[in-house]
Amino acid sequence: MYVPFLDLPLPDENDRVVQKPIVALLLLPPAPIVPPSGDYIPMLSLPLGFTPGPDPFAGIKKYTGRVLDRIIGIVWWLLVVVGVGHAAVGIGNFILGFGAWTWWKSRQVNGSGNV
Repeated sequence: MYVPFLDLPLPDENDRVVQKPIVALLLLPPAPIVPPSGDYIPMLSLPLGFTPGPDPFAGIKKYTGRVLDRIIGIVWWLLVVVGVGHAAVGIGNFILGFGAWTWWKSRQVNGSGNV
């Protein structure tokens, strides 16, 4: 449940707790019943009959992710460069420039070619 900001009580100067909304409830297996000793480390166990194996597509996934990362990173970097350090300005400059280029190209095709 989300609480509007204005409904929150004013924090004390000594109050350092930041409350955040609950976004997930997880169901964990019950804890094993063992005597409380210092040498027992609780661990989650895999289901019976499950034998993990290597992913046959791990290499494809790795290089596909790397290529997509580089492409998106270069495009984002170009937008930041065009926007003089601001990606939002770069996106606006790109849209404005693309619109001007499209308009200019349409004038050349429809008109005499002299601008």
